[in-house]
Amino acid sequence: MNRFDQLRRIFPTTGLAVTIAAQLVFFAPSTPAMQDGAVETSSTCDALYQTLRQTIEPGGVRNGGTFPVPGIPWFRTSRFLEEMRYFISDRNAWHFWLDRLAQQGRTALPGALEQLPHEALLPLMRQFGGEQQVRQDGTAARQAIGQMAERCLNRTWRRLKQAPPIESLFTGRPGIPDEYRMVRRIFGLYPLFAVPIGVAVSNYRREVADRYEIPLARLVLKGRLDRYTAAPLFTDLDAPTTAALLAEASRNPLGIPMLSQGQLAVLAHRFAPVLEPDVTGVYDIPGAVYWQDGLVAIDPERTTVYYYGSHAILHGRALLQLNYVLWYTERPRQHFFDIAAGRIDGLTLRLTLDTAGRPIMVDVIQNCGCYHFFFPSPRVFKAARMEPLREDAFVPQWLPPLSDETRLAVRIETRRHRVERLHRDHGSPEAPKTYELVPYERLESLPRDSGKIESIFTSNGLVKGKTERRERFFLFSVGIPQAGSMRQRGHHPTALIGRRTFDDPRLFEKFFSLQE
Repeated sequence: MNRFDQLRRIFPTTGLAVTIAAQLVFFAPSTPAMQDGAVETSSTCDALYQTLRQTIEPGGVRNGGTFPVPGIPWFRTSRFLEEMRYFISDRNAWHFWLDRLAQQGRTALPGALEQLPHEALLPLMRQFGGEQQVRQDGTAARQAIGQMAERCLNRTWRRLKQAPPIESLFTGRPGIPDEYRMVRRIFGLYPLFAVPIGVAVSNYRREVADRYEIPLARLVLKGRLDRYTAAPLFTDLDAPTTAALLAEASRNPLGIPMLSQGQLAVLAHRFAPVLEPDVTGVYDIPGAVYWQDGLVAIDPERTTVYYYGSHAILHGRALLQLNYVLWYTERPRQHFFDIAAGRIDGLTLRLTLDTAGRPIMVDVIQNCGCYHFFFPSPRVFKAARMEPLREDAFVPQWLPPLSDETRLAVRIETRRHRVERLHRDHGSPEAPKTYELVPYERLESLPRDSGKIESIFTSNGLVKGKTERRERFFLFSVGIPQAGSMRQRGHHPTALIGRRTFDDPRLFEKFFSLQE
C-alpha cells in the first residue's frame, strides 16, 4: 500500500478531490479582467498564472531557491518539504503542509514582480486590470498584480484544504531536479572518465587528511591570523533556553522547527562561528555583496556573513540547520594551471542542531558545491557509509564537543578558502574583529544604485558575476553545467562521482551509519 492509499483511509473519500485537481490544471482561454475586490474565477486565476509564468521565465527573474509544484499553480516547494509529505498522517498535518507550500509561493512572487520592468507588466495589466490600471506607474501596477495573484493563491489554498489529498502529490510524481544532466554524462563518456576523476578525488582527500593530522598549533601560517566574531546582539541564549525555544517552535502537526525571523536571527548569533582566516590579501576577508557595473562584487571593507535556516531529517525528526555563507572577492591564481581560480569565491558552513539545540554535525562546501567536508559528532554518528559507484562522505575530523562557554572556531586557509580545522574557542584577551550577520534573503533582492531590486542569482541558481572556472571544461563528463561557478542555495551539487545535493534533507542518513 502506497502513501496515498494510507491517507485515503484517513480522509473521507469524495469526488471533490478529482474535481479540484481538474480545475487546478485546467487553463481556460477566457481571461476576463479582474478588478479590485473581485472574486476571481478558476479560469481567470489559471490564465493569470500561465501569463505570469510566461512573463517571469523569459525575464529570468524567477527565484531559483524554491521550485514549482506540478499541477498546483502558485505554490512552491523545496526538497525538504517534498520529503515531509511522507510524514502526513492526518488532516491537520495535510493542512499544515499545504500552508508551507502556499507560504513559499507568497514569498517568491513579490520578488519576481519587483524585478520585472514596467513594459513587461503592461500586457498583464491590459489583460487583467483594465485600461485604468494600465495608466498606473510601475509600483502601483506591481501591487495590483500582486494582489490579484495573492487572491488566486488563497483561492487555491482554500479549495485544496477542503479536499482530501490529491493522489498526484504522492504517487508517480517526479522529484525536484538536481544539477546533474544525464545528457552531459552520456556525451561526456562519464563511465570512462569517472575512474580518473575518482582517483583525483582520492588523492585530494589524502592530501587534506594528511594536513589534518598536523596539530593546530603547528599549522604553518602564510600571512597573519585574524579572528572574527559575530557582532553581539542585545541578548544571548544558554542551552536550556535554546532547547525550550526549539521545542516551542516544533509544536506543529509535522514537528518542524518553524522560527520567526527574529528567533532565527537570535539562534544564528548564538551559534555564529569564530572565523580564523589566514590572511595574505583582501581576497581572504569575507565581504558584503553589492552591484558594480552590472555585476555582483564583494566589498571586503564591510566584513559580512549571510545566514539562513534549513532542515534535515534524522531518526524521523525534522532538525534545524543554521547556514553561514561567506563571499570573497576572488580565489587568486596560485599557478598557471590553477583551474579553480577565478572571480568571486565563497564558503558555506552549516550547523545541524538536535532537538535539544546541541550541534551534531558541521559540514562545509565552497559556494560552487565543491569540496564537501563533514564533521560529525561521535555522539550521534558512527562512521561514513562506504558504497560502490558513488563519492562517499569525507570526514577529515570529528566535531569537537561544544558548551555554553565555548564557540565553534573555524580555521580557513588563505587563497583557497578551505577549512583547515574546527576547534573550540574559549575567548581571547585581545578584542576580536567583528562581522555583521545578514539574512541570506538580502542576496535574493539586493538593491542596485538605481533603487531597483534584483537577485544576485539567475533563475538557474548561478551568481550574476562572471564566476566561471576553467575546471568546467575538465569536468564536463560529470554532468554539472558550469561546474565551479558560484551558486544559490538549493543548487549545490557536491559530488563528482554519483549524485549528491547539499540540501538533501536525508543526506546524513544516506551517507552515515548512526549510533543506536
